[in-house]
Amino acid sequence: MKRFAWFARALVSAFAFAMLAQTAGAPERNQSSAGIVYVSGGIGLSERAALHAARDRYSLWVTTVAKGSGAYLSDARLRIVSLDGRRVLLDDKMSGPWLFAALPPGRYEVSATLRAEGADSAETITRQLLIQPGDHRQAVLRFVSSADVGPEREHPFNGNPFGYVAPAQ
Repeated sequence: MKRFAWFARALVSAFAFAMLAQTAGAPERNQSSAGIVYVSGGIGLSERAALHAARDRYSLWVTTVAKGSGAYLSDARLRIVSLDGRRVLLDDKMSGPWLFAALPPGRYEVSATLRAEGADSAETITRQLLIQPGDHRQAVLRFVSSADVGPEREHPFNGNPFGYVAPAQ
């Protein structure tokens, strides 16, 4: 009987989350011209909750934030280049502060360009990373920006933007 109750609760929770993802305007999956599946978004708690739930399907998790305050930043132009052959795998404007990409194992250069709030010019941040089988690599790109978060969120993600996501309301 306990096993059935646990199963019933799990089933109801899964159904509720699926309905939330549909009604919350969950970000759409995209595919680059090179065949890389990715999803971008994260504006608002409901989008972040939907992305957070799907993150394990992707080997690379990118976020753009303001240095200092940690405020999420949107609209960066993200480019991913395979260092094994110098092939551009993804080149797109992020539709929020998060982008998850399903990259195969390999060496990559990830760069984002953004003219952040209060900045005089666009800034490009580049990271090189290695993705091995089963990896979930994070790239937190911190831009100079005057963007800030409310006083109630002094540390908006406690050092890890992909850790805890408050439930959507």
